[in-house]
Amino acid sequence: MNPLTRGAISILYGNDFNQSRHEQCVVQVINIEGIVSLSGATRYRVAISDGVFYMHAMLSTIHTPLVEQGYIKNLTVVRITDAICYNSDGRRRFLVILQPEVLENNVAFRYGEPVSIERTTMNIPAHDRQLQSVQPLEAHDDLSSTHQPYQQSQQQLQQHTTESSANDSITTTVLSETPSFPIKLLTPSQTRWTIKARVTFKSAINAWYNEQFVGQCFSVNLLDASGEIKATAFDAQVHRLYPLLQEGSMYRISHAWVVVEEKRFVVLDNEYKLTFQNSTEVQLVPDEPGFPVMSCRFVKIVDMGEKQKSDMVDVIGVVVRDYGVHEISCESTGISVKLRDLDIVDETQWLIRVTLWKRLAETFNGNGYPVIALKGAVMNGIYGRCLSFPPSGTLKRNPDLPEAHKLQQWYNDYGPNLVYSCFQCSIPMLSSGTWITPKVTIREAKNRQLGAGGKVDFFITRATIASIKRDDYAYPGCPGCRKKLVQKVDGWLCEQCHQSHGRPDYNYMLLFGVEDASGQLYLNVFDKVTSPFMDRGATELTTLRQTDPAAFQHVFEVAKDKTYDFKIMAQQTYSNDVARIKYQVMEAVPIGFVGEGEESVAAIDRTMV
Repeated sequence: MNPLTRGAISILYGNDFNQSRHEQCVVQVINIEGIVSLSGATRYRVAISDGVFYMHAMLSTIHTPLVEQGYIKNLTVVRITDAICYNSDGRRRFLVILQPEVLENNVAFRYGEPVSIERTTMNIPAHDRQLQSVQPLEAHDDLSSTHQPYQQSQQQLQQHTTESSANDSITTTVLSETPSFPIKLLTPSQTRWTIKARVTFKSAINAWYNEQFVGQCFSVNLLDASGEIKATAFDAQVHRLYPLLQEGSMYRISHAWVVVEEKRFVVLDNEYKLTFQNSTEVQLVPDEPGFPVMSCRFVKIVDMGEKQKSDMVDVIGVVVRDYGVHEISCESTGISVKLRDLDIVDETQWLIRVTLWKRLAETFNGNGYPVIALKGAVMNGIYGRCLSFPPSGTLKRNPDLPEAHKLQQWYNDYGPNLVYSCFQCSIPMLSSGTWITPKVTIREAKNRQLGAGGKVDFFITRATIASIKRDDYAYPGCPGCRKKLVQKVDGWLCEQCHQSHGRPDYNYMLLFGVEDASGQLYLNVFDKVTSPFMDRGATELTTLRQTDPAAFQHVFEVAKDKTYDFKIMAQQTYSNDVARIKYQVMEAVPIGFVGEGEESVAAIDRTMV
C-alpha cells in the first residue's frame, strides 16, 4: 500500500511563505545532499516525492541530527507537519521543512516514478501558475480558507501604499510585492531578498568605539516562522531606524548586509547577523494573526540541574515571589547596579530564582502571579543553580503562547497549595540583608577546599590582621567609572570613558595577611570595604606618602593587629596555568565584645540544662 499523500507536492509547492501552517503531508525522501556553510556548519538539502511529483527542500538546522544519526536517509518516509515555501529566483520555488516526523526509514524502493513539479509550471505565467499549483487544495477546505488572511493582508498593504507619499510609494509597492525570504536561509551569498519579520527585542542606543572612531549603535532581533536573526544599525542608521523599529511590530526589510556573527556574541540560533546600511529599506506592515511572536525552546525547571555555568536557556514559569528592587556595588569599580530577584515555578514542582538587571529590574512588576517567558537567560555560575537575565534577552509577561496558558491554568488549579523543591543557591545575602554563610576557621576553609573546582563559596571567619602589603596598595582610577587610568604626557586617560583627567582618584587594592589559631590566609580587599581598616582615603594616603613617609607607614601600623569577622568570597583563579584560590573580603565587622559575652553565657547555660 502506498502511504504517500496524493497531491502532497502540489500542496507544498503552492503554499505561500506567509502560510506556514498546512495539512500534514506524507512524502518520501528520494535524495539527500550535504551543504557546508561558510562557518563550517552542515545543512542538508533533500528531494521529496509524493509518487507523482518531486521538489527540492531544505531541512531546518535543528533537524540536522536526524540525518547524521541515520533517522532520515534515502527512501525514508516522513510526515511534514510544518514548512514554508518561497521563490528562490522569481521562477523556482523552494521548501524549508520545519517539522518532519519520521514514519519509516527502512524502505527498500521508491514509490512511483515522480517527475519535477517545476517542469509542469515553468512555461505557465506566474498568475496562472499560482492558481494551478493550488488546484489540489480544493479538496481541503481548511487549506483553501487559510489563504484569505494572506489576501486580506495584501489588500491592507495596497491600501497602506496608496496612502503613502508619492516618493515612498514606489519603494513600498516593490517591497509589498516582493516574495518574502525565510530568515533561516539568509547567507552572505544571498544579495536579493526581502524578509518579513517581527521585532522581538530592541536594545537601547549604545556607544561603540575603536582606536580611531567613536559612534552609536543599537540592535534588534527579527523573527519569522523559520527562525531568528540579529540586526545592528550604526551611526547614521541609528537616527534613521531607531524611531521606526518598535518591539512587537512587523516589517519588511531588504538590502542589508548578511555577515558572520562572532561566536562570542551569538545569542540566537543563527550563525549570521544583519548590518543595516544606507540602502536598507524598512517598511512597517500590518500584523498578521498566527505570525510568531516568540521563538523558544523551553527547558523545564527540574532539568536546570543538568545545565552548566554560562549555559543559555529559555524558561517559562509563574512568578511566586518578587523581592523588589535593590542595589549592589561592583567591588572592582564601585558602580551601583539595580537588580530584582524573582522566584518562578512550573508544573514540575520545582522553583528557581531569576535575577533581572538595570532598567528591566526597575520597570518589571511581579505582582499577581504572572507567567513570564524568558529567552536567553544565563545559568549563573557564581551563586549555583540560579538564572541571570541579560539585557540581550527577551522577556514576555503573560505571553500569548500555548505553554503560558497551560501553565497559568495549572497554577490557578493546584499551584498555591503545593510545596516546591528548589536548587541549592548559595547567595551570600538575602534581600533583607541577612547573611546566610557558614562560619569556619581558616584551617576548615582550606581543608574543605572552599572555592575550588570552579565553584564560588562564601564563608565567615574570625581572624586578626597580621600584615598589610604596602607596595601596590592602590591604583589610579577614573572619577567616573573607577577603571584604572593610563598616564599620558598631558594627563591621565580613561580608555573606558575616553576622557582625560588632570589627576586621578586613587582606589584601594590591599592585600591582608590574616591569622587565627588554626592557620594563615591572604585576603584581597578593595576600596568599598576598606573603611573599617583605613582611617583615610587612598588619594589622601598617596599624597601623605609623598609628603610624610613616616605618617604614611603609621597608617598601616594602626590597621594591624585588629580582629574582625571577615565575610569572604572564595574562587579558583589561574595564573600562568597554575590554579590557586583567591579570597576576597566582602565585608568586615569588628568584634562586639558585649554581644559576644552574652552569647557565650547563653551557650554555657544551654550546656547546663
